Amino acid sequence: MNKILLVGLNARYTHSNLALYYIASQVKSSNNYKASIYETSINTPYLSILGQCIDEKPDVIGFSVYIWNSDLVKRLVGDINRIKPSLKIILGGPQITYNHRDWREHGAVLIMGTETSFRAAMLDDFAKNEYSELAEEFDNIIFPYNGKQIESLKKGYVYYESSRGCPFNCSFCLSSAQKMLSYRSLDKVFDELLFFIKNRVKTVKFIDRTFNSDPSRARKIWNFLINNKNETLFHFEIEPSLLQEEDFKILEMVPDGLFQLEVGIQSVNLKTLKEVKRGGSPERILNAVRRLSRLRNIHLHTDIIAGLPYETVESFERTFNRIYMAGADNIQLGFLKVLPGTVMSHKKDEYNIICSKYPPYEIFSNKWMSFDDLNFLRNVEKMIGGIHNCGKMNNYVRYLGSRFLSPFEHYSNLVIFAKKTDFDLSTKDLDKIAEFLINYHNTVGDGDIVCDILVYDRLFYSKTLSLPAFFSAKDGSSDKKIFITHIRYQFGEAFSKAIAKKSLPFRLTQKSAVFLGFEKNTVAVFCNGEPCLPRKTGCYTIFFR
Repeated sequence: MNKILLVGLNARYTHSNLALYYIASQVKSSNNYKASIYETSINTPYLSILGQCIDEKPDVIGFSVYIWNSDLVKRLVGDINRIKPSLKIILGGPQITYNHRDWREHGAVLIMGTETSFRAAMLDDFAKNEYSELAEEFDNIIFPYNGKQIESLKKGYVYYESSRGCPFNCSFCLSSAQKMLSYRSLDKVFDELLFFIKNRVKTVKFIDRTFNSDPSRARKIWNFLINNKNETLFHFEIEPSLLQEEDFKILEMVPDGLFQLEVGIQSVNLKTLKEVKRGGSPERILNAVRRLSRLRNIHLHTDIIAGLPYETVESFERTFNRIYMAGADNIQLGFLKVLPGTVMSHKKDEYNIICSKYPPYEIFSNKWMSFDDLNFLRNVEKMIGGIHNCGKMNNYVRYLGSRFLSPFEHYSNLVIFAKKTDFDLSTKDLDKIAEFLINYHNTVGDGDIVCDILVYDRLFYSKTLSLPAFFSAKDGSSDKKIFITHIRYQFGEAFSKAIAKKSLPFRLTQKSAVFLGFEKNTVAVFCNGEPCLPRKTGCYTIFFR
């Protein structure tokens, strides 16, 4: 029996390649082939990957090709052809389906399409150079996982789809090239979700392009998961403009830690949205995001794309501020990828787009933004990632919302200050970021209150009781022991122990309004978890050093 080695070169170690598991399930029906899967990260040393591919001694080796591993696959294919020219190589994935002309010179069998094309190639013993078959109804595709596979995957992301295709035709997305929207039957979906739950999978990420494209169906799945509460986190990408009142009532009942929602807003510029054929009212979308963020029981992720047509730096600032102020936990500032096969790629000349010739085909400039403009935004993105998206500076982030009318202007000023002070924008070290922020705010007159807010954030999220030297430099500085003493006095021993062990969600420590100050002349104000001005009325507890 011939052996097929299916190779997945993932962007991160926590990721997996769902396509390979679908293909492996197809091989099970063959009498001539058996399949094994080798998954690793693109950061694995090259010779280790090459050695593993050869050591497996396959008769056929297949690679799933995406924008993040395209160059690596080309290198591997070339070297494998030289080392073992008799080994048959097959290539599939989005980079092959929509960009196959660039791969014909590599002497591999090209699989364009889904499992149907692979099955046709396998039955034909991979005799032709290319296979492109009409996709089979998604409901007929075999569930890709078994117990042994899921045991090795369950600590990372396990990818799952309950539908294929997308009802929208955004010009920058490959889904616009797919004309079919196909759903898996709910009976199968429920059985498959129970499989993940019973196997205690850590995170299941639905890769449905628009999970709630059929709102009624989405509600049934959400209700099923709520009624089968478990240890698994489920991630969905949704279209907020499709949310109805019934959806919010269901989502309000979701237990903490059960759902994550990702919302691809991309822009609130009406001219931009019309040009890229993206539907939905910006006002309706933003209102839905605000309502979701106020629920506080679901981690909310929003996406913005820089480099879209008709989006200038000025209009992008408006887009950024409105999305930022909607209150999501994570704001992903991405940059347009001009993917082969998309409508956007056919309009490059019309938009004066200059982009990389190589994957991921990221934009450099267009008619509305220069290279310098987009490069500056890339630095803003790094700053947002280190501050807003880290999840450990939440009170500083809330302070920004009350202190600055334009969050974009604030992050821009931070980038400028970072350049002046040679601060490493790529650092993930929270103490270095906190020190940088204090230094910046000292130049604009609110360094004391920012220091207090960052002390509060660090004391809650840190694993140690001590504070870094830059926090302790101010006369009369505090540490976590003093903080816990204050909490114990105010709220009781059991409550302070829970905070010390970080076993209570953050918002439960904010049931009453609190003035939390570490300087007699500087009082940081928190009311129900939100920063406010001292004139706010209510019952306050004041902690001074």
